[in-house]
Amino acid sequence: NKIDIHVEQREPSALWQDRHNGDWRVIDQRGRTFAEADPAKYMHLPRVVGENAAESAAMLVTAMKEFPNLSTRMEMAYRIGGRRWDVKFKGRTDVVAFPEDARLLEQLEALNLMQAQNRVLDLPATRIDARHSKYIALQPMPGGPQPAPAPAPSTPGGA
Repeated sequence: NKIDIHVEQREPSALWQDRHNGDWRVIDQRGRTFAEADPAKYMHLPRVVGENAAESAAMLVTAMKEFPNLSTRMEMAYRIGGRRWDVKFKGRTDVVAFPEDARLLEQLEALNLMQAQNRVLDLPATRIDARHSKYIALQPMPGGPQPAPAPAPSTPGGA
């Protein structure tokens, strides 16, 4: 006669929005919900929505932790097509489009570097696209500041 008890420690990892009823749920690192947890007490956690968002959130949250300058600004993450993330950062109305999961860390590192050097998240843009491996594209805000025109080439002889 024997009773085996298995205890698994679960830590709240993110808030996930249930697409069926719109309710927010506290999830652990595997995307499992805490039935009795009050989401209002966990508003400091990242929020995720979309297809497979609960199951994929741990990978995003773990990757973001490597870049505190980005993770502290992350407001919401939208799972797109069950394979990649669009992330909304605090203070922005747009999102940053990230590539599929296999390249997420690489592009987070690139965005983190661009933020440190050029404060890219503070620039007026309607969209930031980080899906390409060689560059990060910004779509300027309509009517926003435009780059200064290049100086006209000087002509020989001065006139």
